[in-house]
Amino acid sequence: MSVDKRELIKVLSLFLWVAVLLASFTVFALAEGDSRSPSLPWVQTNGPCGGYIGDIAIDSLNPSILYAVGSREGIYKSTDAGNSWQMMSFSEAVPDPLGGILVDPINPSTLYCASNNCLLKSIDGGVSWQNLFHESRGFENCTTYARALEMDPFDNKVLYMGGGSHCPDRGGTIYKTSDGGASWKNIGKSFNLPAWAVVEAIGVVGEGRLFVGVNDQELQRWGRGKVFHSGNNGQTWREVDFGQTEDRFIFSVFVNPFNLKEVWISEGPLHNDPIKQPLLYKSYEGGVSWKPIYINVGFDCTQVRVIGASCDGRVYVSGGGNLFFTKNGGLSFRSIDPPRGEMTFSDFTNIAVHPSNPDILFLPLRAGGIAYSENGGINWMLKNNGILNTSINLLAVDPQDPRVVYAVSSGGEGSFRTDDYGESWQRLNKGGIKHPWMDELRVDPVKPSTGWQ
Repeated sequence: MSVDKRELIKVLSLFLWVAVLLASFTVFALAEGDSRSPSLPWVQTNGPCGGYIGDIAIDSLNPSILYAVGSREGIYKSTDAGNSWQMMSFSEAVPDPLGGILVDPINPSTLYCASNNCLLKSIDGGVSWQNLFHESRGFENCTTYARALEMDPFDNKVLYMGGGSHCPDRGGTIYKTSDGGASWKNIGKSFNLPAWAVVEAIGVVGEGRLFVGVNDQELQRWGRGKVFHSGNNGQTWREVDFGQTEDRFIFSVFVNPFNLKEVWISEGPLHNDPIKQPLLYKSYEGGVSWKPIYINVGFDCTQVRVIGASCDGRVYVSGGGNLFFTKNGGLSFRSIDPPRGEMTFSDFTNIAVHPSNPDILFLPLRAGGIAYSENGGINWMLKNNGILNTSINLLAVDPQDPRVVYAVSSGGEGSFRTDDYGESWQRLNKGGIKHPWMDELRVDPVKPSTGWQ
């Protein structure tokens, strides 16, 4: 090779190195928000509607007002019986999506919300909020997280909160307030729960009487769940022998608000394996004696919970994504599942029943927003106008028409398409798409009407 050729190669190599360096600097500057980079504002699209909703509560004095929780940013409020919803934002997002909400039946502008890391109260219908979790209010080192929150049926100032502990050497406990959350007292000290044990469910009979379901989550000592009863506001507790036949967890403890002597307990498996009936137990005498209840309809035996009741005697039970009710104390059940081809949902944990018209139901779908029925669950429709809580994790744009965008969720909400830059969205539930948990999304660059998930 001649000297001239070697020099030419050196010059070309140096030029290429400089070009790569400049290109890298440009990309870095744009990524870091360099002043020369274009800046466009972000705006939320009009959907996809729906998303995670974990609980719904109805204003008992004005049933046209409803509240729904599931977002980290705030709660949703409806003033027109669920036809439209508005986000009532928190001053700052909470660490985890809210899982439960209570409306004070006497002062319905007073709300309580709970999640794994916060316990919130509003006295103005959700406009402003305060976090009740603090040592100054009686919580020990702020290590407790909420799993269950219930109000005394005779005294709206008395609430009970149960949960677990973030400390590895202790279990959860149960707290009581007698002044609407201003101060709290640990009434579960005598439990001496196993490490990592969680108070999963609370059923309040009233006047100091309550049941709690506690699970030894890590199978440290008991290796199962237990139910305890106190008749003196937690001064003493006794374990309830309701007829458990093998080691299982407690999934729900439900006191019928229309008959406080009627108490239900549901069980679940330790390792999410199918288990045999009975999974339900019922007491007619406030816990004096118990009888097993057998479910005669199809259901997921790993996720059974008693989730609600109505003024006409119906008691609602969920078995995973199956919903059914009994109107004869558990002698028989009737299925009222929402339509799977039209709605996306997972394990039902709550239901809101109209206080004076038991045929009107609001069902949080936990993946697809809110389902509504006005004939006792025979027919269902979505009530998601304004509910924008869908968790989108993948997007794909039509390479030939940028107005067309596909969006999918790995959180169970499903697949969606917009043809107008997000002004409107449609759910894609036809053409073979049967499962809503998506982790891949591709659009054919030659034939954009073809996509893969």
